[in-house]
Amino acid sequence: PVQNGFVWYLNSTGGAPGDCDQDAPEVFEHVFHTIHMHGLDAQTLKLYPYISSDWNTGPLYNAMVEAYDAGMWDPSGYEPSPGAFKTSGDAFEVAAKEYLYLLNFCMFEYTSLWDGGSLAPEWTDDMRTQAGIQTNNPLGYAFHNTHIAPVISKPSLATIRNIFQDGDVGD
Repeated sequence: PVQNGFVWYLNSTGGAPGDCDQDAPEVFEHVFHTIHMHGLDAQTLKLYPYISSDWNTGPLYNAMVEAYDAGMWDPSGYEPSPGAFKTSGDAFEVAAKEYLYLLNFCMFEYTSLWDGGSLAPEWTDDMRTQAGIQTNNPLGYAFHNTHIAPVISKPSLATIRNIFQDGDVGD
């Protein structure tokens, strides 16, 4: 959780803490989920169906559909049925949170922090870089540059590796 500007975190679901490439992505996922869902302009993005009854017409929805229909993103791990995010506001909100994380992480080109550098089949290897997203999910590329890049700055991988040093278990 984010409290007073801090993220309190212990890698309790992955491997043992102290591996930069496991710890950093876990922290980023939680931070991104919080910032994306509560720090972006939800009304403009039509992020929440309870705020925007036309949630399935917004720029986020369109980017998600483009990636899904092209076979670049597979949200089946967090959907009740294939493509449910297209018709269910509840499924859309969950899928949007995960799509935004994956989009942002790959636009920052942090995938070297993932085990093996891949999250396929959830997010295809064609989408691990800005160039890949621009080619395969141009609406997602434009979405990131318009709505996320002005809000979230990219720390360098060197900075991340300095913060999350191997062997550091929070002591």
